[in-house]
Amino acid sequence: MNKLNQNVTNGKRSSQVFRTSKWIENFATLTKRRSLTRLFILTLVTAFLGLQIPKLQFDYDFDSFFPKGDEDLSYYQSLSEEFGEFNDFLFVVLTTDDPTKSIFLKTVDQTIRSLETWSEVIDIQSAFDQQKVQITPLGINTIKLIDPRKDIDQQSIVRNGLDGKFFGRDDHSMMFVLRHEAFDNNKQSDAFLIALRKYLTSMHQGDYLVSGKIQMQHDFTKKLEGELLQLLLLGLVFVTLVLLLLFKSLKGVVIPLLTIMISVIWTMGFISLTGKSIDVLTVIIPPILLIVALSDVIHFVHKYDQYIRSKISKARSLKSTIVFIGKATCLTSITTAIGFISLYVIPIRPIQDFGLYTAVGVMFAFFVTFLLLPAILYFFPQPVETRVKVKTSWKRILDLWFLFILRNRQKVIWSITILSILLIFGIRELELNTSIIVGFQKDEPELKEVKYFDKNYDGFKPFEIGIQLNGAHDLFDLRVLETLESIEQYASQMYGVDQIESPLTLIKSLNSGLYGAAQSHYILPSSKDLSKVKRLYNSPKLKSLKSVFESDKKGFLRIVGRSTDIGSAQARILNKSLQDFLTEIVDSEVLTARLTGTSYLIDKTDTYISQSLIKGLSLAVASVSVFLLIFFRSWRIVLYSLIPNLLPILILFGLMGYFQIELNISTAIIFTVAFGVAVDDSIHLLARYYLERERFSTVTWALKNSIASTGKSILITSIILCAGFALFLSSGLSSPYYLGFFIVITAIIALVLDLTLLPIIIMGIEKRIRVRQG
Repeated sequence: MNKLNQNVTNGKRSSQVFRTSKWIENFATLTKRRSLTRLFILTLVTAFLGLQIPKLQFDYDFDSFFPKGDEDLSYYQSLSEEFGEFNDFLFVVLTTDDPTKSIFLKTVDQTIRSLETWSEVIDIQSAFDQQKVQITPLGINTIKLIDPRKDIDQQSIVRNGLDGKFFGRDDHSMMFVLRHEAFDNNKQSDAFLIALRKYLTSMHQGDYLVSGKIQMQHDFTKKLEGELLQLLLLGLVFVTLVLLLLFKSLKGVVIPLLTIMISVIWTMGFISLTGKSIDVLTVIIPPILLIVALSDVIHFVHKYDQYIRSKISKARSLKSTIVFIGKATCLTSITTAIGFISLYVIPIRPIQDFGLYTAVGVMFAFFVTFLLLPAILYFFPQPVETRVKVKTSWKRILDLWFLFILRNRQKVIWSITILSILLIFGIRELELNTSIIVGFQKDEPELKEVKYFDKNYDGFKPFEIGIQLNGAHDLFDLRVLETLESIEQYASQMYGVDQIESPLTLIKSLNSGLYGAAQSHYILPSSKDLSKVKRLYNSPKLKSLKSVFESDKKGFLRIVGRSTDIGSAQARILNKSLQDFLTEIVDSEVLTARLTGTSYLIDKTDTYISQSLIKGLSLAVASVSVFLLIFFRSWRIVLYSLIPNLLPILILFGLMGYFQIELNISTAIIFTVAFGVAVDDSIHLLARYYLERERFSTVTWALKNSIASTGKSILITSIILCAGFALFLSSGLSSPYYLGFFIVITAIIALVLDLTLLPIIIMGIEKRIRVRQG
């Protein structure tokens, strides 16, 4: 019996590790009829799922990033039901050389008047609406601050508080705020945005900028479509080149590529079938599956070619390959899937969906590989790879490497320990921080609009505080007015909120109107004027003005404004200070004040990420450990696998700190995915080691032979993994970019540790066990 048959026999003797049940033996036994049946079923399933792919939708929904089941989310939703979302608006900026000239002002005014006739537009706030209020015996009289028929000077813009509000600080732009209806779906909002841009182009050529929730969702969705196409094309080119380099034949490209593509089709069809849209995270699932499926295919084909070249029959070659490679690949597929599923503990829907669907895709890739490849190879049994003589002896190189590790154990341990401590030390620099626009890299063009508003206007980030008057207290109670004013002053001076709108905005304007619109009387009314202002405030004529900050529900108010996007790290500090301030100055018997809004909820995701990340990693480690214990029935193999695979994760935390890469929604997925990737090579090496322990009486020889037989495949798959995930570095989205960057680093670290630290750990633990037993 030749050497390969001896390996098969030895594999049978290792029954404690690789026990083969009758149904597996039956599944692995192929006949012509079984192969045709499998191909027919696979064709039907693929056709069915393939027909679902055209139904896939692309979506970027801000609200999906809010933490599920959160108490503050429930409060925000109740506030939105009363007032509508403080997000249903667009900032429209029109640029020109000189925005103070009447010819430009008249064009802007004409644009606004035309847009106000659109059915989707609720109202438009602009510089032309800004006015002073005068109270006369005949009633309320208003004086407009700007007449579009006349030139204005820069001093009056600043004096009337319009600089940064409706006129850009760059002195070359003017803005108006367009409030639109809440659209039922993205199709409606996209149609409105496209029509708006078309109209603005006809009026102002390209000299305009539109920004807001529906604009970001539309543009981000388009970017997702481009990203998916780009990553898929790059992935397909990469897979084709790898297959060509490895197998050097048309058969070696076509059959594996067909297997890989079907895995992707199944996953994308399943995503569509469940009604899930492609978002900022699910967009990277197809290219991930291309790489994962490629690894499965390479392992299968290499082992099959070994058997078939040893003059073993095709049926037995296929059966032995399915049994031998299938178990190890099944194990690595499940551990990888566990890494993805553990993301489900993070209560943010896009992250949960990404983990779930990627885990399903990983298992699809495994099943398709071991159903389709054997069925096709049954009819085309010749070796897949075209052999080319290579002078390089991998066995000699790996033997020399193992001897080097054996002779320098202490140096290797100390080197790894010192270097790891230095790298892990970077954790102290790691920062939790999220931008209001989630998912983009810092220098992407889509974020330039946010930076433009932060620089030239009073920010892009919405700010909200909900107010509930308690008991019999009225808005015009002195304690209520003074409390609201204290909150507004704090928000403006300490939090940096501008363009504040609240009941006090109108109350102060009415009080100023009693004194000829004097700016000095833009304050809370005195006791003698309070009743007059209250009567005017409750006038039916002002109902539409109050809708932004006062609900029809008695005593339900809000304060809204805008601020620059300072990031969630700094915002959390400000939020905590504001909440402490509210607790201190608000009398709960008078009113309740609560910080809320989309920005606040996005800022809160950091807290959930930091808490859930540890839970997710712990779940992944525990699940993989239990699974390995059940599979190998040895606590030692669990211990062997964990030490060299937890170390890369800790190093990743440190590297993120050193590289000043923030931990947020986009980067939270990296660690559990990295653990699932890192543990794969260890499993292949450990599985081989337990087989070799049946053949050799010493640990050293068993390890030497394990590294010699698996080292090449581990090295090749690691290189392929690095090259594949390196493609993600071409992405303009932060999620795929950082995932690719850190998975490449993880794969390199895991490879080094598996070929250095893991053998040393095995020898050390086995030696101690022998000493105790002896």
